[in-house]
Amino acid sequence: MEHQPNGRLFHYKISRNRITLLLDGLLEPSGVEVAQDRDHIVFAETGAGEVLSFNMRTKALTKFTDKLPGLPSLIRLTETRDALWVGMEEARLDETGAPKSLPEYLKDWPFLRKILMSGNLSEIFKAIYNSFSPPHLIAVKYDMKGKPLVSVQAPRGLPKSQGVKGISQFSESPEGVFLSFSRGNHIAKIMKRYGCTSAWNSQFS
Repeated sequence: MEHQPNGRLFHYKISRNRITLLLDGLLEPSGVEVAQDRDHIVFAETGAGEVLSFNMRTKALTKFTDKLPGLPSLIRLTETRDALWVGMEEARLDETGAPKSLPEYLKDWPFLRKILMSGNLSEIFKAIYNSFSPPHLIAVKYDMKGKPLVSVQAPRGLPKSQGVKGISQFSESPEGVFLSFSRGNHIAKIMKRYGCTSAWNSQFS
């Protein structure tokens, strides 16, 4: 959990070996994807609880979608690049999409955030926070206009013995969907024959 808005987004042009700063002042940016039109970059700003779209031509920064059901983590375009999977680091339990997670509250209090994330206090705070954060696991697939298409959810989380929390990565294949977690050493697979809104496959590796 970042305590300062020091995240930056760069563009690296390989042919000229040139790096250009596109954005700064971000709260924990992660998961950068280039849209099919190659004019837009989509990325998650986890610390702010948003998925943003940046227009490379106009330099305009806009929200990709409103009322996310959780704190976005790493994002992944589908193979056809016409949809985007967003894994949630933590679920919001308010159906209106109002900020409910502690990281979102703390983004408006940078001094307090810095204190909580400093030194030995940081490890204590993380342990307490992880113990009380919602177990709900959720990821949503959006079209490139930000409209939700389908979701994958485990409202009660997975068994505590698995030690997993937060969905961080998604990858689709003809067989199903593979996902990894922000906490825990597991990769899960959801078979397509069960449907994307069905129960989770119980096999992990």
